[in-house]
Amino acid sequence: IDGTLVDPATGKISPKTVEALQRLEEKGIRRVIVTGRPPASLPSFGPLRFDAMATFNGCLCYTEKEIIYDAPIAPGEVRQVLQNATALGRPISLAGKDRLVANGYDRDLADYYALACLELIPGEDFDLARQQPVYQIMVGCRPCDYEALVAGAQGVKVAVSWDRAVDIIPAASGKGSSIGKILQYYGFTPQEAMAFG
Repeated sequence: IDGTLVDPATGKISPKTVEALQRLEEKGIRRVIVTGRPPASLPSFGPLRFDAMATFNGCLCYTEKEIIYDAPIAPGEVRQVLQNATALGRPISLAGKDRLVANGYDRDLADYYALACLELIPGEDFDLARQQPVYQIMVGCRPCDYEALVAGAQGVKVAVSWDRAVDIIPAASGKGSSIGKILQYYGFTPQEAMAFG
């Protein structure tokens, strides 16, 4: 989304991009969003409709009518990452299907939220959010912290798109694997697909 569909400076989709996407639709070409963002932080695309969404770096893929792929992080792994981040003095943000909940505030995590035009406000119901499906954990950190953040949590991996924060997702997930699942859902081969980013 950011920098591909949406201009980061304006937060809007250019008229030329809208026209290109509408022309693809007219030709019967399926259009899919693949993003690290949770569904709750997707921007408005105005009149544009997409055939599928792969959110949380591919951990939740869906159409308007059904879920294609659903892979939350195991609760024990969430607990381990929380312990690791706490030991590093870093708050975390849990991304559930409908909302983000953080257990504290730091500048890196707040700035990471701001990249998606969101404001970081720690939630009083963080412990309740931990009991719901968690698709992604966001943590402000530096590259030297990556290994420590996932130590003892074999079922997760670090997904990096910025140098001051990371997304932690299930090890078997990722944008690439989600594209494969969507292609399979629609009955396409990789040779019939094109990705932009």
